[in-house]
Amino acid sequence: MKKFRFVIASILLLFIFALTSCEKTTATDIAPKNTADVSDIQLSDKNEAVKINYTIRYYDVIEDRMIEYCDVASFENQAEPIFFIYKLSELMQTRIGVNSINISGNDMIVDFSGDSAPLNGTGAYEESCILDSISDTMLSVFDNVERIYFTEDGKDYESGHISVSKDTPYAQRRP
Repeated sequence: MKKFRFVIASILLLFIFALTSCEKTTATDIAPKNTADVSDIQLSDKNEAVKINYTIRYYDVIEDRMIEYCDVASFENQAEPIFFIYKLSELMQTRIGVNSINISGNDMIVDFSGDSAPLNGTGAYEESCILDSISDTMLSVFDNVERIYFTEDGKDYESGHISVSKDTPYAQRRP
């Protein structure tokens, strides 16, 4: 019986060791550490990745304080505005419903879905924090954007807390 327990214990230990010692291998682990090692032929057929350093400032309801989240994101050709809203949604642990994001000249128009945050399921302060965070992030990342407009399903932004005409910028770059 002692031998049987020893064998079972050994198998369990090996199993636990195997599970805890595995590492996930990513593309960055395989890629050369020095970009000079990559041949010119590989880079000439593709556009180089665009790397963006960004900061998202948001209100954390659980910690009851403002948080600054800093990171670097890579994009194939240019930064995608929806990425930053998805990241904010992940950080705030709330679904932010966006129908579309359009950039026209120096204006960015973010059209929200009326059935999710920030329009539904948030209080006045949280809604304001979401909108402020989106506008601050977009103005800091996109140098060509001067004004941020918010709409709801293509119409004026109207919630129980905040009303903004679709022709009035919610935020604009300070000179």
